[in-house]
Amino acid sequence: LIWRLVPSSIRGGVYPFCGKLFFDLGVALMAGAGLDTLRESTLGHWERSRIKTVLVSVAVVLIGFAVTSLVFHHLAQNAEPGTEHRIRLIRIYQGFNLFIILSMIYSGLIIGWLRNRLRWGLVASSVLLMTFAELFTFGAGKLFNTAASNQWSKLGPDMLEGKQDPLNFLKSDLDYRRGKYMRIDTCSFGRIWCTASRLWSLENANGDDPLLLRDYQAFRLRSSPFVGGRRFMVQPSATNCLNLLSVKYVIVVGNLEGFHPPENLQLVRDGYYRIFENKSFLPRAFFVPRVVFEPDLKSILKRISLSGFSPLDYVVTDEERLRRLENEPLEKVIGPATVQIVSYQPNEIALSVNNPSAGFLVLNEVFFPGWQANVDGQREEIFRANGLFRGVRMPAGFHYVVVSYKPRSVRLGALVSFAALFLSLLALSFRIFKRRSDGVQVSDATCGGY
Repeated sequence: LIWRLVPSSIRGGVYPFCGKLFFDLGVALMAGAGLDTLRESTLGHWERSRIKTVLVSVAVVLIGFAVTSLVFHHLAQNAEPGTEHRIRLIRIYQGFNLFIILSMIYSGLIIGWLRNRLRWGLVASSVLLMTFAELFTFGAGKLFNTAASNQWSKLGPDMLEGKQDPLNFLKSDLDYRRGKYMRIDTCSFGRIWCTASRLWSLENANGDDPLLLRDYQAFRLRSSPFVGGRRFMVQPSATNCLNLLSVKYVIVVGNLEGFHPPENLQLVRDGYYRIFENKSFLPRAFFVPRVVFEPDLKSILKRISLSGFSPLDYVVTDEERLRRLENEPLEKVIGPATVQIVSYQPNEIALSVNNPSAGFLVLNEVFFPGWQANVDGQREEIFRANGLFRGVRMPAGFHYVVVSYKPRSVRLGALVSFAALFLSLLALSFRIFKRRSDGVQVSDATCGGY
C-alpha cells in the first residue's frame, strides 16, 4: 500500500518491481533499526503501554485479514476449477494466511520478551530465521528460491540430451572457435535460454534482463515486439537488427506461434530446438570508409531498418562533430581493411586495425557513457554508431586500439569511499585515544587518593 504512494517518476520505469526491491530493502532496514532501538531502550510503563497498544492494533488488523481471507477462500471454492481466475484467488487467500501466521509469530516473540519470558537473543534469532524463510521461500514466488528448483540444477549440456543437443552444434561453429565473438538470439516463452546462455559460454542478444537499457529496447522494438514480458520475438523485418547485433544463430524452442524468420535466416537443424543460421551476420568489430549523418535517434533507427542499408559501406550517426565528414570526398581506397580482436574482457577490448585508408572502426557493442578509446596510446572520443553501438574515427595505417570502461562516477565513488574510510579510522583512533586518556586520569586519581 505504501509503495503505491511512491511518486510515479520512480514507479514508472520499464520494470517497476525492480525498483520495489530497493523500497523493500529500505523498509526492512527501518524495521531492523526499530527492533535494535527497542532492545537497547530502557522501557518504562508508558513505553510498554504504547507497545501493547500497537500489538492490540495488530491483532485487530489480523482479524480483519482473517475475515478477508475467508471471503477469498469462499470465492475460490465457487470459481471454475483450473481457470486463471481461481488460481489468482487461491494465491491471494494463501498470501493472507501466510501474513497472519508470520505476524502472530512475530507478535508472540515480542510479547514473550516484554514479559521477560524470552531472552532477546532467542527473539532476534527467531525473527532472523523467520524472515530468511519468508524471503527465500514463500515471499519469493520464484523457482530458483524454493525447493522446487531441482530442475534448475540440471542446467547444462546434459539437460538437452535427446533433443539434438544444440549446444555442441553451436560450439562446433568455426566462427565460435576462432573467437569472432558471435552472438545468438532465442525465441521461446521460457526463460532457460535467457538465463543459462552465459553458463553455457554463449552470448544471447535476447535476455530476460530486469535492467534493460532504454536505447536497446528502442533498437529491438523496431523489428522485434515483446513477448513474455522482457523477451523479443524476431520478425521478418529484423534482418539488419540481427546483423548489427552480430547474431549468427537464432534458436527457436518448440513450435513457437508467432515466429516468422527473416529471409536471411536459413534452417540448419530441425526438431524440438530449431536452429536458424544468419548468412549475413557481421563480426563484432569491422571497418567502414564513410559516415552518414541523421539528426536524431528516431531517424537513425528508421534508416538502418531500410532494406538498402549496408553497414559495411557507411556508419550512421547523430554526432554534430562528424556532420562535416559526410560530404567530404572519399579517399582513394588502397586495399581492404582488417580488424582483429586481440583480447576481449568485460571492461576492456583490445583490437589491431590495419586500414590503408582513413575511416571508422565500428564495434557492435552497446554505446554507454564511460567508455574510452585509445588509438596507439592517444585518447580518441567514442561516438554513437548506428543508433546503439560504438564508433571510433581511425586515420590510415596500422593501429592498436584499446576500448575500456572508465566512468567518472567510479573514480568519484572511490574518492568518496576513501574519504569516508579515512574519517572513520580517524574517529576510531580519536575514540581509542580518548578512552586511554580517561583511563589514565582515573588511575592517577586513584593513586593520589591512596
